[in-house]
Amino acid sequence: MTLLTAFKSAVTRKLLGHFFAHPQDRLYVNEIAKILSLDKRNLVKKLREFETAGLLKKEARGNMRLYSVNADFPLYNEYRRIVLASASMGKV
Repeated sequence: MTLLTAFKSAVTRKLLGHFFAHPQDRLYVNEIAKILSLDKRNLVKKLREFETAGLLKKEARGNMRLYSVNADFPLYNEYRRIVLASASMGKV
């Protein structure tokens, strides 16, 4: 995942914008889809992509999965700064 490709889609911008603005959140897929008004299918693809890259963490709760941002990700601070700056300029 590169910075250039990370911000191409609206799903990515909304997803990362939410998790960087609310780093304490641990949410189920359906909660994320509802909060961000996103299509669940596209959302799941992005969640998997960011989990594979290490930016998001997945925690099993029974048959459900909770997602949260991984503050230990090597580029966490840089991504957070960029996403939050973009959001403040109205691009998220």
